[in-house]
Amino acid sequence: MLEFFHYDDTGLEKQYALRMYRPDFDTDIWPSWVKRANDYRAIAPCRLDLEYGSLPRERLDFFSAQGGKDAPVVVYFHGGYWQRGSKDYYSFLAEPFVKNGISIAIVNYDLCPSVQIKEISEQARRAVAWVWRNASDLDVSRDKVFAMGHSAGGHITAMLMATDWPSHGSDLPRDLLRGGIPVSGLFDLVPLLPTSINAGLKMDEAEAKAESPMNNPPATNAPQLVVVGGRETPEFHRQSDIYANAFATTERSMERYDVPASDHFDELNELAQESSEFFRRTKEFIFATVDKAANGPVTEVVVREYLAAFNKRNLNAIEALFASDVEMLTPGGSDFWGTRFKGKDTVMDAIRARLAASPDLQWNDERSWVMGNKAVIEWRVTATQTDGSKLDCLGVDLLEYRGTKITKKDTYYKNVQKNVAR
Repeated sequence: MLEFFHYDDTGLEKQYALRMYRPDFDTDIWPSWVKRANDYRAIAPCRLDLEYGSLPRERLDFFSAQGGKDAPVVVYFHGGYWQRGSKDYYSFLAEPFVKNGISIAIVNYDLCPSVQIKEISEQARRAVAWVWRNASDLDVSRDKVFAMGHSAGGHITAMLMATDWPSHGSDLPRDLLRGGIPVSGLFDLVPLLPTSINAGLKMDEAEAKAESPMNNPPATNAPQLVVVGGRETPEFHRQSDIYANAFATTERSMERYDVPASDHFDELNELAQESSEFFRRTKEFIFATVDKAANGPVTEVVVREYLAAFNKRNLNAIEALFASDVEMLTPGGSDFWGTRFKGKDTVMDAIRARLAASPDLQWNDERSWVMGNKAVIEWRVTATQTDGSKLDCLGVDLLEYRGTKITKKDTYYKNVQKNVAR
């Protein structure tokens, strides 16, 4: 028998089998959600059943923000202990987001026991990657993607925050997700093993530990708003508390919020109300995070990714470094500033040509300094040039950032002349 604090198996069942406390779920709560979802889809600016993968349930509904292009987007995952539910039941949650300039994608995924939890996490990654890759078509910003989910969807959100995105696609940036909002999430799955919930999940202890967000730390310092209903069971409060406490650092905010007077189900009704404190906090978290990313100081982590992308010759990763209005100044040219390239497309054409001309081009021995929105990177560059000669010299890049995107790249390096007296 597994024991958690003072709970035996029966006690754990009472902590996690939440419908026993709401006999009105099937007669009132769920039918109300379905009706409200159907009614909103009938009038909402939405695109339904968009395919993010090849499997039948790999579909999402997209609700467009009022207020034009470049909106933040929330990718939302429903609950149901990975065994029940559908995106179709939760469309009503989209309304306050859309009214407040936030687009939202509500995602379907396969359900246990036909798949394992690990496979659901992989589907969620495909959904988020699809939204990021199709941001332009959806009129949202690639730089403003957030993950959010309730209950099992809270677990999915945390697993997304732990994702090493470049390992799932060479075009995907490490900081693909700007932030996460797990609501009544399950971060330690081991307590579920002796409960009736596991009858459909069929987890053993090894799988429960492997798929627990407590054993999968966040991959970046993106902030999270960790939410639980004020009237949830003590175990659900413990789950959110241990997750937030374990991974909060001076660089990573893990804000905790209890939805007043709400249980596991009432909190979604609160989220759907534009005037509620829960929605207000969610909206403010999203826009404050976007504003900080756009205007805050650049970090050493962001700067280190710059040379890593160039040394790997990863053109997708290099392109992701730049703002659309980036300006690049090269060391050589007919003007005193070298040669100027403006705009991401023009800059990328020049970089492709330079990398193609010197397939062995490498930057090593780098050192970097960061101050505000500026960074200096010193390096030693080596390459075989088009005439067969060898380039080997020291240089620097002077970088200016807007948020995490480079707006200006100005390069200088030593003009090495052989046999010159020093």
